[in-house]
Amino acid sequence: MSLTVTPTLLVSLFQQLDMRFQAGYTRRKQYYTEFAEICPSGTRQNLYTWLAEMPGLRKWVGAKLARNVAARAYALVNDDWEDTYEIDRNDVEDDIAGVYSKREELLGDAASRWPDDLTTDVLIKGTTQLCYDGQFFFDTDHPVDLDDSSQGIYSNLLANTPLNQANFNAAYAAMQSFRGESGKSLEVTPTLLMVGPKLREIALEITKGGLIAQLAKNNAGSENVGASAPTNVNVGDVTPLINPRLIDDTDKAWYLMSTDRIKPIVFQQRKPPTPVQMMDPQNPIVFNQRKWTRGVEARGTAGYSLPFLAIKCTP
Repeated sequence: MSLTVTPTLLVSLFQQLDMRFQAGYTRRKQYYTEFAEICPSGTRQNLYTWLAEMPGLRKWVGAKLARNVAARAYALVNDDWEDTYEIDRNDVEDDIAGVYSKREELLGDAASRWPDDLTTDVLIKGTTQLCYDGQFFFDTDHPVDLDDSSQGIYSNLLANTPLNQANFNAAYAAMQSFRGESGKSLEVTPTLLMVGPKLREIALEITKGGLIAQLAKNNAGSENVGASAPTNVNVGDVTPLINPRLIDDTDKAWYLMSTDRIKPIVFQQRKPPTPVQMMDPQNPIVFNQRKWTRGVEARGTAGYSLPFLAIKCTP
């Protein structure tokens, strides 16, 4: 059966595709909100000013003392993103346009995945991209005070540190030892352990397992002679997040983060994923190629907040 392509038919078709897009978009569970600060953007770029340390109260004696905060400029420029496909006019005339329903659901799924992809990409690239203090986000020599080198440095990049109970405890302690310009503790408390799929089992053991199996070796250290299962003291301290995109991380790293005050990654959105279409049957493209186009557009980017809010550990 052949259909006559009318404006009413096209409106109905694209309304159905909109519904399929929303179904695909909402069905997928996003995870970027667990570790990324959502920052709306109303112009071409956002300029961020991050304070060198968390604010704190002082005893009020005499006149108030205005903090001479070291404000740092950090700009994130929005990028354009899109995905587009074609609809053949013959498919509409032949009443088989339903074949595009699944394509539209996949488009919605891709749009929902977009912020997860952006934020995970910048996380992986944190050893090669700069943050507000002029260092790579994950680095061994972040300055405690940009204006006073005598305050020393700190590291949020730990090498030769495979994920196990002992190294988790060491990274946890390292984050809690970070100090600000005043010399006082920043009171950074880890809340999130992010790993790739290959580290899922050990991450769940550390964060949720009631007991941790340990082997005892002989004096020579050559044979296992016993086993024990002490109580896991880390249960409930942090939330595990298994990020499937970390299969792209060539460092095979794991990440410990503090997310309760400010999150370590920034997701900047200028324009949310929005379906777009070219549906005019008189358009020259339709006339010459019998193709309508349908897709999604978005604007935004991702970057970094404060480096002491995350530690990267490489095995």
